[in-house]
Amino acid sequence: NIGHLLLTTPVHNTRSTLPSYDGTPLVNEVRHSSLVDIAQYDFGSPGGIAWNVKNIFSYDSYGSDSSETSDGIGGQGEQGAFGNAAYTLFGANNEAGSVLTASMGPPVITYTDEVQVHANVDHGLLIGTLGAFYQDFSVGPTNQGTTNLYKLFAGTGNVNLGYNNAQGFVRHNDSNESAWYAQATLDLDKVGVHGLSLTAGYRNSWDYSTITQVPAVLTLPSGVFVPGTTPITTTSKSNGYNFTFSAAEQVDPDLMFY
Repeated sequence: NIGHLLLTTPVHNTRSTLPSYDGTPLVNEVRHSSLVDIAQYDFGSPGGIAWNVKNIFSYDSYGSDSSETSDGIGGQGEQGAFGNAAYTLFGANNEAGSVLTASMGPPVITYTDEVQVHANVDHGLLIGTLGAFYQDFSVGPTNQGTTNLYKLFAGTGNVNLGYNNAQGFVRHNDSNESAWYAQATLDLDKVGVHGLSLTAGYRNSWDYSTITQVPAVLTLPSGVFVPGTTPITTTSKSNGYNFTFSAAEQVDPDLMFY
């Protein structure tokens, strides 16, 4: 037997309010779409063991950008623009002269896939799961702008009375995570040990990420930020494991110790 369940959730929200004191529009924009496919194949119960395999695939695209006053007094103290702030580092905000040009950058794309094998031995005597998981997270480059621009006290500390650039331009970013895991529960009540069940599980995970950025250079008299020429690459990786063990005693339908 084969079954599929497909879920999609596209969302696009944009909110604009009156401009700040220097005419910069205040905008909050979010674009999000996702797709989840759950497929399951049931092998039946050959030899008294019920088997099924499940695959869970997902795709997610997320982008956001906001320009706002941060001081509560109309931006006279501080204002700025923040792209994909939930993830940091990704956006397309810039300026022309000393005026903010807020724009959403490339979306953050996330793929995941998880495969699970389920087994049920002798009608619940032993129930187990073996699984593997993979996730990839990436975002495309842009020369249009960067994520975080801010202006302090009308930009009086800048030669063009404009904005500061806090992050630089992203040239490459990719991050992935992999894992495998297993968990099983033995129901000893089915072999005469009243209400007792034992559960054990183990998971091993490892991840890797890399990001390459170049500094933002202010061009004059246009006041536009452009990518510099010296890339900076940062990588990180880690791995680890965790496990679980538990025992439960089902005294009666209303009382359990664990």
